[in-house]
Amino acid sequence: MGCEGAAAMAPARWAPGKAAQDPAAPGPAAPACRNERLDGTLSANEPNADASAHTGHALAKHALSARRVSDAGGSFTLVVPGTGGRAPIEIAVTRKRVKNLNLRVHRDGSVSLSVPLGTPVAAAQAFLDRRAGWIAAHVERMRERAEVERAAGTRADDAAAPTTIPLWGALVPTREALGRAGLLLRPRTRTFGELRTTRGTPGGLDAAEVERLVQELYRREVARALPDVAERVETRVGVRAASWQVRRMTSRWGSCTPAKRAIRISTALAAYPPECLEMVVAHELVHLMEPSHDARFHALLDRFCPENRGLARLLKQPAREVARRGSAATQDPQGG
Repeated sequence: MGCEGAAAMAPARWAPGKAAQDPAAPGPAAPACRNERLDGTLSANEPNADASAHTGHALAKHALSARRVSDAGGSFTLVVPGTGGRAPIEIAVTRKRVKNLNLRVHRDGSVSLSVPLGTPVAAAQAFLDRRAGWIAAHVERMRERAEVERAAGTRADDAAAPTTIPLWGALVPTREALGRAGLLLRPRTRTFGELRTTRGTPGGLDAAEVERLVQELYRREVARALPDVAERVETRVGVRAASWQVRRMTSRWGSCTPAKRAIRISTALAAYPPECLEMVVAHELVHLMEPSHDARFHALLDRFCPENRGLARLLKQPAREVARRGSAATQDPQGG
């Protein structure tokens, strides 16, 4: 979630848009979000100023927990401790023309960090030290996945399509969810001049095709839910956006351009409880009054969405884990 430009207000206009990447949209709000990309890459990012603010404390910790391996111009290597007796984890750091510090754990278990030009090595290390636990946990996760793939002789997530998917905070059968949306109707052969169709099943599609259909389902779900949520929250906050768009994003939940009063919302929110969509909408609308993430912004967001901090923590967790807990609580009479 992020914003750019100066604040302004005007009557709202709904424009659903199409699913698309949003590489030009500004970075996410602090605290940083983590995100699992569709290719299995895990990422987290943080504004550059925040990293610099924590440098002093992190350097003291750095002396005990990690060491710098090398520093060669714009690219260098840093390390953080491994877990369970494993060797320290090396992170390839590259200075780029970016606004934020962007951390990624790749499918093969390697880790990379891109930082703005001029970022000191100490600031990059401080950022990594604060996320050492996250890095170690997800490197281990990627290594376990790689071992499964090697044993099976294929990529684990290509072996079979998922039988359930997270949808609005609950695990639902993949076939049921896609079928209700009409996404499993596939053209078949013509017989006696007629075009016949049959209802497909996830089992008849490979994992990549099911993933594509699930992403289309998420786009439709957010596009369907957003108008009512936006209207309700706009009334509560007292400001209106000029346009709303639904986009597929890989590193943020929403973004806005206050000067144009344009707000963009991630399709991935369809995997989380509906309250998360409402919180992101409130977050972006507050940016129309306060473009930065200063104390005034957080005070306004606390006023219009008191539960925003808990929901932000929820969005840092994998959607499937959130949905699994939600589904278990629904089925358990003692689950609250």
